[in-house]
Amino acid sequence: NAIRGRILLLERNESRMNPVEAAYWYYVIGMEYYKIGKKGEAILYFKKAAERDSRGIYHSALTFYRLAN
Repeated sequence: NAIRGRILLLERNESRMNPVEAAYWYYVIGMEYYKIGKKGEAILYFKKAAERDSRGIYHSALTFYRLAN
């Protein structure tokens, strides 16, 4: 499964990434889950993105998806 592959790559390489880059990839994974209707999983990954983004961009996205569902 492509999503699981991305998760494994991210878990293995996150320590070498800038937190904003990791946040982007967590957001991408969240969007993939959202597109296939797994909203609980999507919110989990949006939350992980928000936790890593000091700019607050992904926190705004998390808030939006929580309100939309």
